[in-house]
Amino acid sequence: MKWFVSFPLFWIVILGCGCCVRLAVSEEQQQNELHPVIKWLQSSAGGYFNSAKVEFRNGGMYAVEDIPKGELVMNIPSAALFMPGKFEHDDDEDDNEFSDFLDDIDNEECAMAYRLAYEYKYGNNSNSKQQNQKQQVHPYIDYVFNSFAHEQLPMAWSAAGKELVRSLLVGDDLKPQHFGEKSFARLCRETFDNDYDDDDDYEDYHEEFGSVLLESALRIVLARGWVGFMVPVFDMVNHRNGIHQNVDVRPEHQRSSYNLNSSLNIYDDNFFEIVATRDIAKGQALANSYNDC
Repeated sequence: MKWFVSFPLFWIVILGCGCCVRLAVSEEQQQNELHPVIKWLQSSAGGYFNSAKVEFRNGGMYAVEDIPKGELVMNIPSAALFMPGKFEHDDDEDDNEFSDFLDDIDNEECAMAYRLAYEYKYGNNSNSKQQNQKQQVHPYIDYVFNSFAHEQLPMAWSAAGKELVRSLLVGDDLKPQHFGEKSFARLCRETFDNDYDDDDDYEDYHEEFGSVLLESALRIVLARGWVGFMVPVFDMVNHRNGIHQNVDVRPEHQRSSYNLNSSLNIYDDNFFEIVATRDIAKGQALANSYNDC
């Protein structure tokens, strides 16, 4: 009788341990996927990551040694930034055509989504256009599409799921009332209808990339983008406000980086010098404010 009682418990323990192993493997695989992004930054001219004192694990940056206030944590040079029309090579007619197409899009979020889709679709093709540039950005593109859980963002929820959260939690008083309602089809279709003389290109590129890829790209842009560009590696630092924020752009650059009406000198290779804004103890998570409040 005791054997029959303990038998189910035995399998519960075994299956439970199996789940633990599976979770551990998943975390290890995630870290292995993300390491190339940091290595890519370090291999970029002017790129720097303080790997002696900071490591990426479990979806965030952590101090592995004490970091005093003002110490450099990472530097992201202008060449490592991701921008809609930033093409290194001008000798390919198709690339020039696509670059002109992006330049004509007034909505930067839509333009960046197209660029992300372009890089993701052709980045693994050894015969694709702008091969060298794609090889450089590929680790970051691979990370944002395949490791970042963009499919869990409210934009990706079903209409029924959004309505459930709205009715049970948001109600009539909380904001935002219209959360998760942006989509590539709605936002970018309206952009072309209002601002673009000829929407044949919209239809052509929409068919080329497909709605699933474009919707994914826009979710990534809205979740991780700055004002007109994306900042690899720095956007891997998680968000916390107030006293928890402990890293930021070097103070002399902060005013222009957060003033949306100013002209950002992002082509200065030292613009995105990320420093500790206070002493960070060993074991603490690095945190940056995504909305500067």
